[in-house]
Amino acid sequence: MTSQAAAAWMTSQAAAAWMTSQAAAWMTPVAVAARMASLATAAWTASLAVAGTAGAQTPSRAELLGIAREVVEGAAFVSLATLDDEGYPAVRAMDPLPPDDDWVVRLATNPDSRKVEQLRARPRVALHYLADDVPAYVTLIGRARLVDDPEMKARHWKESWTPFYPDRDQSVLLIEVTPIRLEVVSEAHGAPGDAETWRAHVVEFGSGAGSRHGDEGPGRRPSERFLANGRGVVRAMAVSLRPSARVRLSWAAAAQLSPTRPNLQAR
Repeated sequence: MTSQAAAAWMTSQAAAAWMTSQAAAWMTPVAVAARMASLATAAWTASLAVAGTAGAQTPSRAELLGIAREVVEGAAFVSLATLDDEGYPAVRAMDPLPPDDDWVVRLATNPDSRKVEQLRARPRVALHYLADDVPAYVTLIGRARLVDDPEMKARHWKESWTPFYPDRDQSVLLIEVTPIRLEVVSEAHGAPGDAETWRAHVVEFGSGAGSRHGDEGPGRRPSERFLANGRGVVRAMAVSLRPSARVRLSWAAAAQLSPTRPNLQAR
């Protein structure tokens, strides 16, 4: 809610209460009715201003992808989550290549690492980027495949990997992650997520995919607007600080990790 809208709404409510208690003393019934109608109109206009302001903060699919790209570029590393033999998540920090134009991400790993066995058995993965400088994150959910083709490894190579893999043809596999869904939260970019449920903004990939909490468009699924009605606006105002507090907590915890930890590819 803007300060102007908040002031208009609070003033109209206070005036309405005062007029109700004082009207009998000095106003005719017709005058009271006219004044109350005027106050109701002012309150309704203020609520529209709040809804318009909140709605303007709902990014489109293209905007969400742009925000996500900035967050990813601001993250030093990515956490790769796989599933172990018992179905529990196994998570490790890794040094990825930037996502390509289709948001496919490639990473390098030791062929004898546990993640290789896990990916062969269960290729569903998640990549989680946490920005270094602002409380923001991006999660990519998708499927991974292992690539051992020398030409592909030469084409998709990062120089920071070289010290860990002196023999690129034999000592390394590429992990290629193709996302089906992207989730992003960044209050700094106007994408705070759902104010009631704290759910992130979602972009789905593939034929006919669209964005949740974003604008609708040709070939996209209907968006799920969390500020679709006045009641949602009130909830958004009431809990607007909760997503930022939650993200800042994760960001602060991540800041305790040392950025100089050696060999983030090994496990």
